[in-house]
Amino acid sequence: MLQEFINNINELIEYKKKYEHAVKDKQRMSDALYEIYLEKYNNQTSEERKQIYIKEWCKDCRYYGCDKSMIPENVLMPIKSDKAWFPSKVSCSEFQWS
Repeated sequence: MLQEFINNINELIEYKKKYEHAVKDKQRMSDALYEIYLEKYNNQTSEERKQIYIKEWCKDCRYYGCDKSMIPENVLMPIKSDKAWFPSKVSCSEFQWS
């Protein structure tokens, strides 16, 4: 019985190590995606970003009375995630998923 308990503890220790490595890998992937998004953002002009935003995001928005002048200059700028998520992007203040 004691040996079984020790084996269970060892399994949990091994699981914890694997989990910690997975979290680190996930954060590294998030950081790499942020760098890719940032490079893409820097290679586009403000007008190009606004056109892409209007084409790809505005069609999905529930705020139908949107004025295109409400779109900020830094639209689609990636926002770094410290929680190992996909980096989000700056959007219109009125944007809502439909």
